Amino acid sequence: MRGSLAGVLTGLLSVVLVIAPLAGAAEGEVPPTRATTLPAFASGAVASPDGDLVYVTAGGSVFRLDAASLERLTRTRTGGAPLAPTLSPRGQRLYVLDAENGRVVAIATRTGKVAWSVSLGGAPRAATLDRTGVLLYVADPTRDLVAVVDTRKQSVVARIQVGDAPLATTLDPAHDRAYVANAGSGTISVVSLSTLTVTETLPVCAVPLRPVLAPSSSRLYVSCRESGVVAVIDTSRLALARLIEVGRQPAPPTVVRGGQRLLVPLGGEDVVAVVDPTAARVTKRIPVGSEPITAVLSRNGRRAFVPDTGGRTVNIISVARMRVVSTWRTGRAPRYVLPLPATLVVTERGRVSTFGGTPNPLKAEPPERGGAAA
Repeated sequence: MRGSLAGVLTGLLSVVLVIAPLAGAAEGEVPPTRATTLPAFASGAVASPDGDLVYVTAGGSVFRLDAASLERLTRTRTGGAPLAPTLSPRGQRLYVLDAENGRVVAIATRTGKVAWSVSLGGAPRAATLDRTGVLLYVADPTRDLVAVVDTRKQSVVARIQVGDAPLATTLDPAHDRAYVANAGSGTISVVSLSTLTVTETLPVCAVPLRPVLAPSSSRLYVSCRESGVVAVIDTSRLALARLIEVGRQPAPPTVVRGGQRLLVPLGGEDVVAVVDPTAARVTKRIPVGSEPITAVLSRNGRRAFVPDTGGRTVNIISVARMRVVSTWRTGRAPRYVLPLPATLVVTERGRVSTFGGTPNPLKAEPPERGGAAA
């Protein structure tokens, strides 16, 4: 990773924000229905497929919580600095990255015990599991590569050299490809899923973040943090189709309305830009709180949850009306939103809160497409 980008990438990859002290609740802010605080800063959160359990990485451990009561069920000590928790399709294994010691750690979710670990070296930061649950793609911005871990063989089966400072990988099974955002070189590496080799390198813009596929897989949307644009890539031609000007410090977009609109949080402007990708323009700007970094869809796709990482609230946007309809008071630096029957919010200070809903499993509800942090 080149030194000129060290400051930017440290900010993007950091799991600790420096913010002002927590103030009193503002009028109209909705308090949580339940809350608990973990004994360490949180670096990631994920829910089980049935929505009954929540796993939070914090302070060298993985905490397993009951999603309804927030009761702490188990604590698995992994050591190092666990982050990027990723569940297998059936929820039997939880994979976390240990950036401090350069490892992937696999945890048996039934027992809460470490099943195995694989040494990668470097400082892995982002993980993407394929839909079969077999191959885990791990981006390491310090070594400019993506390591591919076979979870059945419990070993590294490929190390793919990509561009400078890869931040995230998006899989596209329809085209047998993976797309890797290289923040340092301003490119997207196109990787064949069959051969696990780079087949194309597409120049896009300054500091591209996690790529997001359109529902049809015909377009790839890439927010560029330092360029203030969303790049649109035609996946059939593997060519840059257009650049859409959106504003300062755009986060990865969230696709809504069947691909007709994109929600793009702008961390440098404290708004969410509503983008028409066909017309290539911003149609509306929705004011939110300080430093929004993601918009996470509810399970029915009707609402988007936008955590204000520089503040202490989550803004709820109606996708139909494209405006904020409610604000939740969460505590300092909310970052992770899990849309369960009672939506769960985890702050970087380790506070876990639930808002609304009922303690009822969501087994009958289909998953929705949504956004996430870079």
